[in-house]
Amino acid sequence: MADVANSLNEPMMKFNLGIYTSDVESRVRTLAEAGQLPLAYMTAKSHGLTDMVEALEQELEDSEEFDHI
Repeated sequence: MADVANSLNEPMMKFNLGIYTSDVESRVRTLAEAGQLPLAYMTAKSHGLTDMVEALEQELEDSEEFDHI
């Protein structure tokens, strides 16, 4: 199923698969790839993924789109 989601490049399918398999890192990666950086950040932070949180913080700080955060 993961191969199908990746080959179709379907973010919603990847995200749902991450929920079904309890793969939080996959969910965070999918959200970030889909441009949902604040949601990816909050998901990583709420699940204690400190390495991903730091990377997303840096990406959010560098992004002009999210200056208000």
